Amino acid sequence: MDTSITEYFYSDSGLLISEHYCDLGNDFCNDNIYEFNQNGQPSAVIVYSAKGDSISRIEYDYNTDGLEIERRIYSAFVIGGNLLYTYQFEYNSNREITSRRYFTADGKVKSYNVFEYQNGLYIKSIVDPIKGKKIIEEISYVFDEVGNWVSKTSRVNGKITGFVTREIIYKKN
Repeated sequence: MDTSITEYFYSDSGLLISEHYCDLGNDFCNDNIYEFNQNGQPSAVIVYSAKGDSISRIEYDYNTDGLEIERRIYSAFVIGGNLLYTYQFEYNSNREITSRRYFTADGKVKSYNVFEYQNGLYIKSIVDPIKGKKIIEEISYVFDEVGNWVSKTSRVNGKITGFVTREIIYKKN
């Protein structure tokens, strides 16, 4: 059984400033350090290995409604920090992601997703690679009383491919 632990660290104002992730089954850990724009949204995340080496950098752009419209992923700075790939997002009037396009570093569309919702909950993604067959991924969630998911079941083309549970510990100030 794969086990991972993620610790989240917040500023006094409530902004997520870092995450410490450990995959105990593979003896792998890394740290994500967040940078924010003037609106308090993440503008970048720098990923560091357990040894402190930069693994990658992720940059975010938002529209005037504050919705993420683009995410760019770069390689480790020690090897040049080159653009690896880009995601672009579109939304419906309910502010739900309706599509995501995945571009290679040279700007070619590699694949795109179309998302479906039911009663405001994400339930399905249709992945249509430019080359290859269409994949229908369905995800169902169980939420706790605060609204965070505590279990997730994934299916691809009807077959269960994953089940994840997580424990969230809420601290009172």
